[in-house]
Amino acid sequence: MGLYCTRQSALLASIFRFMRNKARVGMTGLFCLLVAHNASGQQLSFEQHMAKLLALLADHPSIGLSRQNELVQTLNADAAMGLPNPSFTLGFNNLPVDDPTAFDRFLPSNMSLEFRQTLPSSDTRNATKSTGMARAEQTRWERKVMLAQLEKRLIIALAERQRITEATSILQQKMGLLAEMQDWLEGSMQGGESQYSRLIEIEAQRGQINERTVALRGEDLRWQAELRALVGHVPSIELPNKISPRLWNEDPATLLPVQVALSRVNVAQSEVTVKESDFGWDYAVGFAYQVREESDRFDGDDWFTLKLTASVPLWSDSNQKPKLAAAHAAVTAATAYRDQQLREARLEYDNAMAALDTSRSLVEALLEREKSLLYLQTSNRRRYEAGEIGLEPVIKAALQQADLRLTLSKQRAQLAKATASINALLIEEES
Repeated sequence: MGLYCTRQSALLASIFRFMRNKARVGMTGLFCLLVAHNASGQQLSFEQHMAKLLALLADHPSIGLSRQNELVQTLNADAAMGLPNPSFTLGFNNLPVDDPTAFDRFLPSNMSLEFRQTLPSSDTRNATKSTGMARAEQTRWERKVMLAQLEKRLIIALAERQRITEATSILQQKMGLLAEMQDWLEGSMQGGESQYSRLIEIEAQRGQINERTVALRGEDLRWQAELRALVGHVPSIELPNKISPRLWNEDPATLLPVQVALSRVNVAQSEVTVKESDFGWDYAVGFAYQVREESDRFDGDDWFTLKLTASVPLWSDSNQKPKLAAAHAAVTAATAYRDQQLREARLEYDNAMAALDTSRSLVEALLEREKSLLYLQTSNRRRYEAGEIGLEPVIKAALQQADLRLTLSKQRAQLAKATASINALLIEEES
């Protein structure tokens, strides 16, 4: 009974040849290396999968919400440069109580129309706009982190589903090996040998395989739900066995979490500029036109009034200065947060690289051991067919090889997950 599918072996070989020609594969490159087959086995292009999956992730509701938040902040920043609404006042002034409609009895009685326009400091308006644009920039970086995390979740889900599919297939192969072993034992019993205990052991192994199959089915349903939450459906694609992460050049600015933290520092610094501008003067201009009715005692010449108002920070010691000190403290806090994010991102990168190196080494060791088990299985089957030994050593070697392939599948999933974690930390280079 063969343990390898010729079609799968050819596919893996093509993937290895492709990967040898690639020196570096980032997250976008990882999507380009997605290998897909439909029900009839037709292979779709890598570019189609990349464009489809990235477009679906870019349309995720959380990404759309972030875009709208950025738009709100940008529009508010633009609005900061506009002047406040002017005010118009229509007045009936200094009228006698006993005859409020008489405008000709007393000199001060008049109708008036007033206009007033506040003129905030241009420094304040520019600083407020800069703060709004800094917040919009922070939102853009947060969205990039969000999209990178979505891509990470997608790769992990695909890797886990691939592991589950491979594990289910291997378990079915183990069931076939156990059936072959059972047939041989039953034949031995017909020859007079007692094999009841061995048959009971096989039934116990079958039960364990069934339990693992049920557990894998439940895992698969959960990962299907994850994929539907990410892209709206469950894509039928496979990841290549060898994928490479982006390499960090030790530049903190290339780490996405650090860029978000830097944008927070920029927002805090712009707030300092706003508080500094509060020490400036704000102005307002006003104009009032008063209409009088003439009488026997005075003529009806109209009056007008011009006003210039200035807002002076006389109480800055108790008002503006504490606010400015608080803004400087916010900059210090944002800078400390940036340093914290750098350390945490470096730790996450180092841990992911350690996991990646460990899984790589384990995969290499498992592949070497697989060669030995394959040779042992082939040798034992040849001896069995020659009548030198029974079938049991052949089946045991094949079962060991199946268990090794289960471990190998798990380690390959770990490789993909570690790579996804690394790529989610680093800024993707523009192509």
